[in-house]
Order: sequence, then C-alpha cells, then structure tokens
Amino acid sequence: MCVKDVRGKDGMKIKMEKTDTTVEVYFNSVLQQEIAKYTSNRADSDWIFPSRQGDKPITRQMVHNFLYKATEACGIDSEQWGTHSMRKTFGYHYYQRKKDVYYLMKLFGHATQGQTLQYIGVEADEIRKTMEDFTL
Repeated sequence: MCVKDVRGKDGMKIKMEKTDTTVEVYFNSVLQQEIAKYTSNRADSDWIFPSRQGDKPITRQMVHNFLYKATEACGIDSEQWGTHSMRKTFGYHYYQRKKDVYYLMKLFGHATQGQTLQYIGVEADEIRKTMEDFTL
C-alpha cells in the first residue's frame, strides 16, 4: 500500500484473502488527520510501511516479529498475541461501544453475525455474565 492509496481519502477497499471478499473501510476525521500528518513529508509512491531498505513494504512476517519482540519486552506472553489480536481487540471494543454486529460482520468479511461474535469473544463473555448471578 502506497501513500497515494490513503492520502486525502475517506476510506479504501480491501480484499480479504481468506474469504475472497472485498470490504470498504472508512477513515473518520481523526484518522484522516493522522494519515495527513504521517504522510506529509512523503511522496505518493512511497510505501505506507516501508521495510528498512525503503524500496519494499514490510511483510506480514516482519510485523509478526515486531509484535513478538514488543510483547516479550512488555512481559506479555507472546504466544497469546499476534497480528489478529489487534483485529479481534478492535472488533471487541467496537461491538462494546456500538453494539452493531452487522456492520462489524461486513467489515470483517464474515458470513454470519454469530461468526463475528464468536471471533471477537463476545459470546463467551456474555454467557459468563449471565451465569454470574444465576442460581437455582
């Protein structure tokens, strides 16, 4: 992804490899401002996340290695964290704030709302909460 793909835009389409679906992601005004700051001194042809060489983008493996080192440095079990952790965490907090599982399902490219709730761990949380004060 290059600077020109996000600069001055209010969203973008992303093709999900696993499901072969395309989802549209919208950039709110705060994100648009951050993108403008991040890209202000960069050419349209520059990679958004360049590798150390600068002529190629970072790879998924590079992101994984970075997260592994960061979690280890913070004393977090790195086996419990990965690139999907951030996606799931976003989904969990989006759902907790908006309670809009339909849009989240579309954003994630899932086929059902149940799949989305299971993916973000809400189902287990809600079951646990219903059992807290349940007695016979």
